Amino acid sequence: ECMACSDNVVRGGLTPKFKDVEVLCEMLDYRGAPPAVVKPVQLDDGVQLYADPDIEEFQVTHLHLAKGSSMRRLFSRAGPTMGFAYKGSGSLTISGEVKDISPGTVFMLGAGVEPEIKADMELEFFVASCPPQYFRPDCTFA
Repeated sequence: ECMACSDNVVRGGLTPKFKDVEVLCEMLDYRGAPPAVVKPVQLDDGVQLYADPDIEEFQVTHLHLAKGSSMRRLFSRAGPTMGFAYKGSGSLTISGEVKDISPGTVFMLGAGVEPEIKADMELEFFVASCPPQYFRPDCTFA
């Protein structure tokens, strides 16, 4: 799950914290509908981007590398990137420093960092970053 920053939590009574039942009932929509789904776009072999113009704060990249393969990938020129390994094992190499990755490994990359990614076994991981338009100086958000 990837979420943008928010202070609009309304609790429904599952914890001992404050419950605003009136506001919760006002904001609920009881009409049935299929869930909103962000469909991935294939960028390269083994690279899918989940992005939506209505989601201004982040995008998610899914990488799938076959055993023994490698690639270099720049996730964000202007902002940080956070990722986690989902399946398999391999390594990230940044400025000559090698970090092993395996399921559950979480990593953060600075803006403009382009790691070399190697798969020792079939490797899958997900990376969240801000989309390029997030950093435009003329871009304002309501």
